[in-house]
Amino acid sequence: MKNDILKSLNDAFGSSPRPKFFNKFIYDDKEFKEHDDLLQKRNKSSLTRSDLGSVGWNPVSTMNVAGWRYWLPTLGKIAIGFDRGDRGLFMSDFLIYLGNPRENETFIDLTKNERTAIYEFLEKSSDLVKKKMEPEVEFLYDLLPVIQQWKEFSNIDDDNDSVAVK
Repeated sequence: MKNDILKSLNDAFGSSPRPKFFNKFIYDDKEFKEHDDLLQKRNKSSLTRSDLGSVGWNPVSTMNVAGWRYWLPTLGKIAIGFDRGDRGLFMSDFLIYLGNPRENETFIDLTKNERTAIYEFLEKSSDLVKKKMEPEVEFLYDLLPVIQQWKEFSNIDDDNDSVAVK
């Protein structure tokens, strides 16, 4: 089940190269430099829920598009996992970071295929959230709005769930 949920992220982002820097603010702010330093010390198999902190302190919130491309399969895997790292399920934080993609300059740079992969991941996560993560992560309140936002952002056609030609 988890492999099926992660398939779209792995297909779209699994071969993304590791960027030299994960955020563009490393020279502007000590905290952002700390975030980049932490990510530089990790790889796709060593990043943990504990590394990801909370919404208030998290290396994900300031990542550039190359960082998102590199880390998305790993972040998806952590999001559908049940390790709380003394901070709660990462899916809650992940949905906040993925929310309102049209307003996030980093996500604007994603290709249509990459946007669709994120939408498919979110859509396939629905049953897991409903059955195993509620009430900590609520389908109707937390996940469904983000699915709808990525559906619109990716130009998904309701009739056949494929990318609409516009």
